[in-house]
Amino acid sequence: MSEIHGLAVHAAGAHLLAYKYDPGELRGNDVEIKISHCGVCHSDVHLIDNDWGISKYPFIPGHEIVGTIVAVGSAVKDRTMGERVGVGWQADSCGICEWCRQGKEQLCAKAQPTCVGRNGGFADKVRLNSRFVVPMPAALESESAAPLMCGGLRCMRRCAIMECGLRREWE
Repeated sequence: MSEIHGLAVHAAGAHLLAYKYDPGELRGNDVEIKISHCGVCHSDVHLIDNDWGISKYPFIPGHEIVGTIVAVGSAVKDRTMGERVGVGWQADSCGICEWCRQGKEQLCAKAQPTCVGRNGGFADKVRLNSRFVVPMPAALESESAAPLMCGGLRCMRRCAIMECGLRREWE
């Protein structure tokens, strides 16, 4: 049995407490990431307090994640063991709808945020669809990169910052 250990909130507004869970078998399109850094976003506070009325307890918050891939699903072809990656707000989508095909997965009816209805990054590991992890350039230190993963991840992907070591597309 595989276990993931983290800090979870068990009721609206409660303190984070030690929590562990069995993530089950690794799905074919998923990667498991050993987390080295996770930022804290105000969205995490909203989820902890259930300000948006969508939180299901217990859950581990955190969606500004940097870490190293430690397991790769059987269908993953573009990520490798030991690769340092970043994770933002989104963890999965259907991959086939009009929005997903246009690269606007956040509009997919089946979009899954990293820590809504699933456990996030205030933990030792996290699992999500490999399409939503981005390679981290060596020039960007993990502790500086983690807070950028929230709103900045989509922008970074669109501007090819991650793939080309911080070079901007418009230069």
